[in-house]
Amino acid sequence: LTATIGRQDIMMGVGWLIMDATPLDGSRTLYFDAARATYDWADASSKIDLIYVNQSAESDRWLEPIDDENRAVTEQDEDGAILYLTNTSFKPMQLEGFFIYRNDNPVEHMLENPMPGAWTRKAEIFTFGGAVSGTRGDHWKYRAEGAIQTGDKSEITADLSTGEMQDLEAYGALATLEYLFKDSHANATHITYEYASGDDPDTDDNEQFDMLWGEWPRWSEMLIYTASYETTPAEMTNLHRLNVGHKIDLNKQWTLTLDYHALWADETGTSTRYNLSDSDDFRGDLFTSWLKFKFNSQLYGHFLGEYFFPGDYYEAPSNDEAWWLRFNVEYIF
Repeated sequence: LTATIGRQDIMMGVGWLIMDATPLDGSRTLYFDAARATYDWADASSKIDLIYVNQSAESDRWLEPIDDENRAVTEQDEDGAILYLTNTSFKPMQLEGFFIYRNDNPVEHMLENPMPGAWTRKAEIFTFGGAVSGTRGDHWKYRAEGAIQTGDKSEITADLSTGEMQDLEAYGALATLEYLFKDSHANATHITYEYASGDDPDTDDNEQFDMLWGEWPRWSEMLIYTASYETTPAEMTNLHRLNVGHKIDLNKQWTLTLDYHALWADETGTSTRYNLSDSDDFRGDLFTSWLKFKFNSQLYGHFLGEYFFPGDYYEAPSNDEAWWLRFNVEYIF
């Protein structure tokens, strides 16, 4: 039994719903203020994680950062609990099951970076889900997970504030199949499908899947910012995503990954700040390229390029093409 109490990084599974508890400061921090107990139940080939989360929107609740500017690191104050079970009895298959509870409370006092009222919402969310992953033969890898959500969440009004509580009933899924060539250049091809339900404007309930602590750039560094005009930064929900990609080691130092994403909205016309179509649901085509280098254990980095060609889901003037370019180098002493 291992216990970790205090500020810590937590990633469960591939980080689909549990990875980043401080999305508003970008990649500067990922921390959870939490108490985590992990029991390694070796006789049952299982691991049990029980986590209590108590997250504040204010960055200086426990320790004041150097040159603190009183900026929010997440959209609301959050209390939560996570029960995560992992079983490897059926190797090479791994089974996971999880229950996530989160209670969100809006930030009522003014911070230096005041948020749109629609970002900070009252909610009580119960998430039930599971995952299966493993290998098949010498060349295939797979992972599939899904979740359902219930509870309630405040609605967004026309003036971008929060209104009455609505019943929450939402669904999400993520599945990846990868083929490993196992050749001299470690070629690998993958296909991924992701689904996060959107809110149906014709009902009194809220059907939009909440990404919980999964608001980070899992598959695009650029589009996470466009999400803030429909939900919050990096909350890539109301989504169907079909991805095909390939990875190759060019040599011992350089690795290239190319991806194409076809993106659709599950429901149309749900933004109060974008000009969106009421009928067309194709979000657009996204192309991404990572060229990573690692010269030794101390010096490494990458070149990143993204190009987005919007579909008819976005209407003028919200339908411009976009580029994202970044060069990064790191040296570890």
